[in-house]
Amino acid sequence: IAFGIIAIFFNFTWVQAVAFAIGIIVANVPEGLLSQLVVTLALTAKKLQKYDVLVTALDIIETLGAVSVICSDKTGTLTCNRMTVVHVVYDGVIHTTPQTTDRTTDDFPMYKEEDEGFAMLRRSIALNTDAVFLANEDGSVEPDVLKRPTKGDASESALIKFIQPFRDIVEHRAANKRVAAIPFNSSNKWMLSVNANEEAGKPVQVMIKGAPERVLDMCATARVDGKVVDMNEEVRQKFEDINLQLGSRGERVLGFASLDLDVATYTAEYPFDTDSEIPNFPMSGLTFLGFVALIDPPRDGVPQAVADCMRAGIKVFMVTGDHPVTALAIARSIGISTKDTANEMRSRGEEVPEDYHGCIAVHGSEMTKFEEEDWDRVLAHDEIVFARTMPQQKQDIVENLKRLDYVVAMTGDGVNDAPALKAANVGVAMGSGTSVAKEAAQIVVMKDDFGSIVTGIRAGRLVFATLKKVITYVLVSNTPQILPFLFFVAAGIPLAIETIVILTIDLGTDILPAIAMAYEAEEDETMSKPPRGRDDHLVSIKMIGVTYATVGLMHTLVSYFGFFYVLIDLGFPLDKLFGAGLGFREDYDDLNNDRKRYMVEMCADMPQYLAGKNLTDTHVCTYQFDNYRAHALAQAQAAFFIAIIWGQIANIFIRKTFTESILKVYRFTNNPQVMGAICVELALAMALIYLPGLNEIFLMTAIKAEYLFITIWYIPVLIFYDEVRKFFVRNWPDGLCAAVTHF
Repeated sequence: IAFGIIAIFFNFTWVQAVAFAIGIIVANVPEGLLSQLVVTLALTAKKLQKYDVLVTALDIIETLGAVSVICSDKTGTLTCNRMTVVHVVYDGVIHTTPQTTDRTTDDFPMYKEEDEGFAMLRRSIALNTDAVFLANEDGSVEPDVLKRPTKGDASESALIKFIQPFRDIVEHRAANKRVAAIPFNSSNKWMLSVNANEEAGKPVQVMIKGAPERVLDMCATARVDGKVVDMNEEVRQKFEDINLQLGSRGERVLGFASLDLDVATYTAEYPFDTDSEIPNFPMSGLTFLGFVALIDPPRDGVPQAVADCMRAGIKVFMVTGDHPVTALAIARSIGISTKDTANEMRSRGEEVPEDYHGCIAVHGSEMTKFEEEDWDRVLAHDEIVFARTMPQQKQDIVENLKRLDYVVAMTGDGVNDAPALKAANVGVAMGSGTSVAKEAAQIVVMKDDFGSIVTGIRAGRLVFATLKKVITYVLVSNTPQILPFLFFVAAGIPLAIETIVILTIDLGTDILPAIAMAYEAEEDETMSKPPRGRDDHLVSIKMIGVTYATVGLMHTLVSYFGFFYVLIDLGFPLDKLFGAGLGFREDYDDLNNDRKRYMVEMCADMPQYLAGKNLTDTHVCTYQFDNYRAHALAQAQAAFFIAIIWGQIANIFIRKTFTESILKVYRFTNNPQVMGAICVELALAMALIYLPGLNEIFLMTAIKAEYLFITIWYIPVLIFYDEVRKFFVRNWPDGLCAAVTHF
């Protein structure tokens, strides 16, 4: 509307003003940009699928690139979820197993099969687990127990593989029938089983397996040195020290206890009620049998993936149900924790600064009492391990991180994880997880691998950078599309580009090169700079400055150079071209008297055109001059159009990188799609100029080679300009050039 009013102010008719306003709108709106952005996101989603990362919504890819904190489960995501029993504790003594990897440096003895304490521990393992062995696909049984497939969680699978060689678990369970059970849950952190005894007259047993501190709380006695002793402070401290000793090795420790029920009251036929809030049988006063310690090795690529996150300014917090000591040991083995906690410093007698924000391990029981200031204190730490965490607490972690302006990615696999996955900026469900978790998440990692999450973040950062490059590439050509309309109205210069040609550039020649940018390889800076801030938008003031005021303006000047070169070469005086725009292409009879007079005067000042003509013929500068003007303008507009194409070819090359030099063989050859797109772009441009009939539709005509290549020098000039700019940005990242041109 504003430009239409301006046109009327310059004595344009209503029809001409409306046509001018439409031209400005078409020139200002990059019509093909939306499709280019959608295709770029879709291609990235397809690329992620190759890494077993499924994306449920395209826009989440862009959010991935802004993630500043990853809250990750431990088991199966950071570790292999392939548990192995490495230590057993019975009679108050740590024993090694055949799977203990560091037995050569361990001072612990190997277990003895005949030991009574070990037999009692094996019985509790066999009867108080639900995991079972499976046959191979062909129905055969795998002879190597450790390689035999199982059904059940990783910990229980490791337990039954450990005890199977001593006695077949199917036979063991059948002989000692289970009569009641309370399954493990994240609140209790223990599992209970009530089993009959295969020996006649022997009592029914209650067996507990779970978190050591929870199991110890339920015990009144313990087996130490082959005898049952009271669970006094000294005995309890002994077992707690053993738990910490094993946990500090990164081992997951499970406690086991049992209780012989009164034979007269509790038989196998007794109606055990496990559904009531208070069961109708004893669940305290148990005898503590010992521990089983398991190791779950970190996934091979996790330490490197964590290091990549740290380099990229992304914090990685571990969220696990394990004991804090075990969780810290694992976190240190994979690089999540590299600093001491305040408690560790105090235990060594070191002074802890008041503002120390190095590493902290937070117990789930502490989080239940947290106020906002407690969360602020904890989340100010650089390294955080959340241990003994319940699924419901994941949501608290997410919400408080978001309150502090972090962009949070949260992993989860269970039904109870769904609220946290939904609350996170990016919910990441594991492929092995429940359907509820997958529905709540925006991303599904099929192989439960932390490295895949980092791959997703890398892709998110790359796609954000690619979208910026695509937008910059597309917007640069807006300047030579807009300014001709302004010059046409304000300075009376003949219109250098028609609206239909603008649409052809936006929806034709620019489409494929922009889409091909989605295949461009990442730059070194992709994962070496902090996550972008909330105020870092796809389109910024600096981007507008680069697109419109620098490269876009250069495009315009070069295109006008080609445009004026053609008109001057055809005999039009430069001074007369300023003011000749209105009616330049119209027939003589359609011009008003002022325009007729102007055209005749311009004709009279063109000796090149008049040479050899009969000057007494009045049609020479009237009706014959109409055709000459129209044909000359068609050639000049073709030169203007091809200059934009040359500029956009250079533009697509310089958009390949933000800071890296493109003068490398790799950068020219790593993306054949761009080269193919340029070939298609040139073919389309040649067709629009040289194909008879088609060029008439676009108001252009065939031009000689001189006009075609008069502006091709702009390609190396623009590349040279941008190489110099990138050189300054790389070497002086805080300098003026970077501040003004790097976005």
